[in-house]
Amino acid sequence: MTLFTLVPEEVSGIPTFDEQLGHWQLALTHYRLQHWDRAQAELQQLRPEHSDSWFAGLRRLLDERIIDHRCIPPPADRDGAYTFDSK
Repeated sequence: MTLFTLVPEEVSGIPTFDEQLGHWQLALTHYRLQHWDRAQAELQQLRPEHSDSWFAGLRRLLDERIIDHRCIPPPADRDGAYTFDSK
């Protein structure tokens, strides 16, 4: 499944946007493969100098999910679906 989102023009024009997008895409790929360490390593690249980044909220959400999955691992044949437990 692919999820598309609109990116405001002023955000996509930020010089580091492409770099941040690359880290996000790698983090998401590793997350889907259940490579938690690699996913979190990519998420770390979005933290220090980009704390106010457009990706900050997405980074926090994915990091929280990885922490949950480390405590209660999903099945190996997981299809990637996520059941929201809050609004």
